Amino acid sequence: MMGDGKHRVSFDRVIEVMKQTGHDIPSLYKETSAGGLAKNYRQED
Repeated sequence: MMGDGKHRVSFDRVIEVMKQTGHDIPSLYKETSAGGLAKNYRQED
């Protein structure tokens, strides 16, 4: 994990791209209470 502190892509750019990717992914595929594993989860009684 130690490096020289030089990066080809800035941290701000990485966050910007991750945010845009999150917006572009359909809700059906997001792991939220309405999608992903939660959609098929049934709590055992």
